Amino acid sequence: MERTGTPDDPADWSDPDTWIPEWLSGEDRKLAYAIWEGSNKNVNPRHTAGSWELLRKCQLLAEDPDGKLQLTDRGRDFVDQAFGSAEALVDEQEGLIGLLSIVGDTGPARSGVLVEPWAKFLLERNSPFRSSTTIKDTLRRRLSNLLDRDLLKKEGLDYSITETGLDYLKRVGGPPEAQMRRATLDTYLAAAQEKRDEIYSAELYKEEDLAKALKNARAAVLDDDDDWPQLVTQAIKHRDNNIIFYVNKTKLANWIADDPAKAREALSALWSKDDRPAGDRVRSFDAIVPATVWPRSAVGTRLTTASYLMMAVDPQRYPPYQRTPFTKTYRRLQYPMPSAKDAGGVYDHALGFLDRLIEEARQRGMDRPSTRLDAQSVVWHLREEPMDNDGGPSPADGFTKLARSLEDDGLLFSQELVANYILALQTKRFAILTGISGTGKTRIATAVAEHFRPTVARRVPTKIPADAVELEVRLSHHKHSLLTVPQLMATRLSLLGTDAPRADRRIRIRYPGGETALTYYHKGSTELYLSGEFKKWYHSNLELGDQIWLRVREGETPDSDEFEIGLPETEIKEQPLHNHVVVPVRPDWVDNRGLLGYLNPLTNEYSTTPFLSLLLRARKEEERAATAGEKPHPFFVILDEMNLARVEHYFSDFLSALESGEPIPLHEDERIESGEAESGPQVPRQLMVPSNVLFTGTVNVDETTYMFSPKVLDRAFTIEFDQVDLKGFTEGTSSEDTSGLNLDGVQGSLDLLPSGRSDDDDWKPSREDWVTFSEASDKHHKALLQLHAILEAQHRHFGYRVANEIARFVNLAREQAPEADSDAAANAAFDLALMQKVLPKFHGTQQELESLLEEIFRFAVHGGDHVPKKYRTAEVNDWRVVKGRLVIRSKPQAPSQSPSGDAGAEGGEADSANAEAADADNATAAEPDNPEATDTATQSPAYPRTGAKVLRMLHRLRDRGFTSFIE
Repeated sequence: MERTGTPDDPADWSDPDTWIPEWLSGEDRKLAYAIWEGSNKNVNPRHTAGSWELLRKCQLLAEDPDGKLQLTDRGRDFVDQAFGSAEALVDEQEGLIGLLSIVGDTGPARSGVLVEPWAKFLLERNSPFRSSTTIKDTLRRRLSNLLDRDLLKKEGLDYSITETGLDYLKRVGGPPEAQMRRATLDTYLAAAQEKRDEIYSAELYKEEDLAKALKNARAAVLDDDDDWPQLVTQAIKHRDNNIIFYVNKTKLANWIADDPAKAREALSALWSKDDRPAGDRVRSFDAIVPATVWPRSAVGTRLTTASYLMMAVDPQRYPPYQRTPFTKTYRRLQYPMPSAKDAGGVYDHALGFLDRLIEEARQRGMDRPSTRLDAQSVVWHLREEPMDNDGGPSPADGFTKLARSLEDDGLLFSQELVANYILALQTKRFAILTGISGTGKTRIATAVAEHFRPTVARRVPTKIPADAVELEVRLSHHKHSLLTVPQLMATRLSLLGTDAPRADRRIRIRYPGGETALTYYHKGSTELYLSGEFKKWYHSNLELGDQIWLRVREGETPDSDEFEIGLPETEIKEQPLHNHVVVPVRPDWVDNRGLLGYLNPLTNEYSTTPFLSLLLRARKEEERAATAGEKPHPFFVILDEMNLARVEHYFSDFLSALESGEPIPLHEDERIESGEAESGPQVPRQLMVPSNVLFTGTVNVDETTYMFSPKVLDRAFTIEFDQVDLKGFTEGTSSEDTSGLNLDGVQGSLDLLPSGRSDDDDWKPSREDWVTFSEASDKHHKALLQLHAILEAQHRHFGYRVANEIARFVNLAREQAPEADSDAAANAAFDLALMQKVLPKFHGTQQELESLLEEIFRFAVHGGDHVPKKYRTAEVNDWRVVKGRLVIRSKPQAPSQSPSGDAGAEGGEADSANAEAADADNATAAEPDNPEATDTATQSPAYPRTGAKVLRMLHRLRDRGFTSFIE
């Protein structure tokens, strides 16, 4: 029935008891009353179109042979089973599962807070809802649905998930990332409950002595007492203040003494008695403290100090912040990293996280943590706590598991080499693996990619008719309502030519929604106009990328052929993500077409490559992750035999794009970009290199290959594969000595994208890394400054980029190592970083490099200028390389001390074996606790790896008159 009102006399559908008897009769009236009264007057028959579409889409009803509607098995399950599989299917179709996950991850929250994530969720599903009014209305209706079913609860204006909702979400699946966060959070809070006495008693001093001293200092500042500078300085340098780094305490105290007026202004802004939010207080304080105290980029340092001082206002509400504990906890729980780049925004984010922990504990019936200081104590205490039960991670899920999986695959790499490769990818996203052939360079790259290959849920087609052709739904179908018939199908149809009247150019179409006739036309290809009910069905049931099938149903006469369009049978399968590609580099590459493809001018189609396809998949993964508010999965490109062609010719666009962040142009055809081209893939006109793509190049050096330019080496970490462990190869396990470099301190899976999602602007090493490095690794910082001075004297020094990359490499090693081993990891990482970022740029003749390499060699042996003069010389011939480390040569024994027999007297095999054993012992001992203290009495060079490489370069220089880093 159709009934249209007018502005003067609108049609009122609000009361079915009024309009049903007035406007309906016969079977229509009976059906309307059956719906209205059968639903206890909850369902208005006027608004059943959407319900009918849902019933049809979910196949809850079907017609029997007599044409009457009957419940299907799924429909019966929907009626009989509360929260059963059919109900879950309907909830998924309506977005209720997604909304339940959003509230579970965001709540308690008001509906206004939920609008943005709900809008992102709808956008990801290609929902037709676009206007803000419609989005808010759908959110209101679905929140009401979940409330009525006790899956959500509402306290005041805040919505939060119930235990029933949590159970339902876990049972029906929900987004895998939500399950993982929830399971880990359960284990995390259970650990907090188990260790509650230890956790909360350990932080009492923050409420007592520290807070008391800070509150006294605050009162003095706000009252402008004469002794305020003294009280503030005492509070900063308090014996229990282990929050602020010692150097920063001194810097702050010195500033207060040098400029008390500005210092009091800053402290007054931070400690004011108004009700300003914490983040605003921190921003005001931070804006006044000059860059001479802490660099502007040192957000972590500035916030740590400001948050410590905030305890003067209320330690329970404003606990102190340190970057490492919070970052580790965010990663462990897969909580979003802060998107703000200022100290105030980062602090607000941290306080919101602490509030979330408190609420989650309350929902589990726990009385603590009950304050932000409680929750901060949990973060502090559990940052290194292993969680080995079913729900939580353990170190074996991270670096150790990776190392074991490589060994299980027969790849016998030392722990240090694996950690070195991981840190290189984390720091720079571009690593070059060089060395002798057959050492497993390509295999380790592919094995690491496989290790980080996630399994994702996908809906995949399982079956289509044997005589059908599969077709992908494209943008042009929706945008222009045109469907291009594949040539194979068009040749099977008897179609009128272009001279026939338009009204006669129609063909019968069978489709899942019924039958209709569509107009077609020829223009080089056969196109169908989508119209009427078919158009509505097509747009409401199919999204971009979906698959349909087409086939010809022959009629009794040629002009009675029909066209059938159907949907493949599908099922959701867990499939590994195709996350890596191995690209064999060809010697004839002179531009980037071998990587990025090209626009074919003859066919007007874009010829793609596996490399480009991977970049496009990585970009889609970036977009998905950004919408979901999480990190994207990493993708890997492995350029095999990278130097068979000149790298600058085919890879220069990427070298520039990786540094500048600018897009790489691909073509200029708008139709190819929009997907409106008649054939060929949809390719953007330009492409930003996705920040979740990690590049590895493998290199073998011989007469058929090209040498790398300094530009290439400067933009990568160059790792040598020159150790061949035949003993371990025989035994099936690596026999390399244990290194101080390991990443076992990481809880959960290793994070290859530690700087965040693609919308973060700090994924590249930056000055903030340098500042953190200078504070946490002061001795390494001083040593690097000394090395820079040595190189600068001969105009061979490095720039800011290399300094930042060395800093991040060491920072990551320290952060991800077990806390007890963090110094040893930083020592090893600094040594490797020097070797891989400073030495690769040196190549040249003996006249150019000999004196400089000798100076670097002495630096590698002794470390710093504070070494006593008698130890500052280092004779090259006194040292040798054993297992990639620099060790001092064993002194030959006098004949009277030699073992008996001719071999000892002549310095033969026995003496040689003793020397080798002594050298091996020296190599093992070459990891001093103090990386700059060199004691030649114990034969321990400051930087044994760097020294070993310089020694090899010197030997080649003297033997051949020329040397380079890559051998």
